[in-house]
Amino acid sequence: LADRASSEIAARLGLRPGDIVGGRYEIVRLLGEGGMGAVFEARHKVLGRLVAIKVLKPEIARDEKLAARFLQEARSAAELHHRNVVELSDYGVDGDRPYVVMEFLRGETLGKLIAREGPLSPERAIALLDPVLRALAVAHERGIVHRDIKPENIFLALEEGDTDPTPKIVDFGIAKRHDESVQLTGANMALGTPAYMAPEQIMSSRDVTGAADQYAIGVTLYEALTGRGPYDADTLHAFIVAKATQDPLSLDQVRPDIVPGLVAVVMRALARKPEERFPSVQALREALAPYRG
Repeated sequence: LADRASSEIAARLGLRPGDIVGGRYEIVRLLGEGGMGAVFEARHKVLGRLVAIKVLKPEIARDEKLAARFLQEARSAAELHHRNVVELSDYGVDGDRPYVVMEFLRGETLGKLIAREGPLSPERAIALLDPVLRALAVAHERGIVHRDIKPENIFLALEEGDTDPTPKIVDFGIAKRHDESVQLTGANMALGTPAYMAPEQIMSSRDVTGAADQYAIGVTLYEALTGRGPYDADTLHAFIVAKATQDPLSLDQVRPDIVPGLVAVVMRALARKPEERFPSVQALREALAPYRG
């Protein structure tokens, strides 16, 4: 049934196993589908190397602005060259469909780890997120804000023989550059995943800073430590209102065994006003260091 579902999704996306993208990448199988596109395992026809190739959905590819934003992932990720950011090796347009080619990763997302194992120990959660903070600090120094940090966009890569995973940030598809020459977001367009978006990002994604990524890390760490998010709501509207007007549920109310110092660090990262958070993700990383174990 899973294979049939994958085949149906691949057919709807216009790509099947054996199809060639960009003249040199042969589709092997569907790996996953998101809101804007899908990721396939593919093989380089000449080198024989496995890669992951992300393509836009046909209905999205027809929107010139969305297609431009998608290719921005190539520009943003390719500039970083950081071991904790997924390596991007190629990009282009096949017919009328943009695509990006990334290293093929084995392992699982942080989201799947949390779902399988439940709340993590503070030492383990911070150890997994520390390299992510290090990579984000480099991105922010270069004027790149990710805008969609969440457990599903943190991949825990395992190479053969590894005992500990290497966390890697994936999906820079809605990343924002401070030096963008083409305006790709409207004044009131919200980009990202609501559960992890900072209040100011929900209002407008155009002017967000690295403080929004810091907030998303705060939500991710909160979830890793508790198995749930810092807000409860029955509807999306109620959730957004709560996030904009109410402080999040304190971490120690959900998990009383967390030491007060770590509670204070996480809750500061979750402050509703950007200026009340840490001055940078590097400052947040340094504040978490004593609890790394």
